Amino acid sequence: MVSTRLDTRISRLEQSLDATEHLPWTPHQWQAWTEHARVDALCHLPPELEGSEDTALALKSCLETLSDMALSAVIAALTPVPPGVTRELALKLDPETLRRWKEELAWTW
Repeated sequence: MVSTRLDTRISRLEQSLDATEHLPWTPHQWQAWTEHARVDALCHLPPELEGSEDTALALKSCLETLSDMALSAVIAALTPVPPGVTRELALKLDPETLRRWKEELAWTW
């Protein structure tokens, strides 16, 4: 992933101001939050959030403002380790564990 400066990422988010009308926050609120608060907000989106192209664009803009570490936290929170797979074995790159995880992800993605 190519690194982009935080101020550039925030600028892109502000340019998408019109698209954020369906999100539960504004770009200015988003900018003021810590990364932890941003991750928390993305992981707890309301189920009634409108699934439009504008909403997708706004969410993409938000994701682009996150550091790689925060983005990894969002992905991990939204795709938890499936039953029977342990983080320890996955981190050791155990082939059977990775195969099981891949098969489980195929059903959810």
